[in-house]
Amino acid sequence: MNIDDILNNKMDDNKPRFNVEDDLQCYMRDDTQFYRTQYYPTMAKCQECYNKGDSDKAFGFILPMIDQGVDTYIKKYDLPYDSNKMFTMDERKALAKKIFDEEVNAFKEGEY
Repeated sequence: MNIDDILNNKMDDNKPRFNVEDDLQCYMRDDTQFYRTQYYPTMAKCQECYNKGDSDKAFGFILPMIDQGVDTYIKKYDLPYDSNKMFTMDERKALAKKIFDEEVNAFKEGEY
């Protein structure tokens, strides 16, 4: 998050000037409440899919988690952005793929 976004509360095309994807991903992993209630259980389901050889089904679990993450992120930080304009469906799908790709090694090792 950029300090100017907080201090000046500036909006640019209904999107903040920082990298929303990276910031949201950090929030979902680092916010204790979100991680415990959403991220970890979702990754456990994805690991089950991965172990069964059905990796495509995992995205059906990750996308709703991202939707919930966007909503709670906006509320927690009181951001003046519309969630659908701030983070488009294409960006959500790209983040889902990125999360899955980063977690594959954890799935292989049975971390979840």
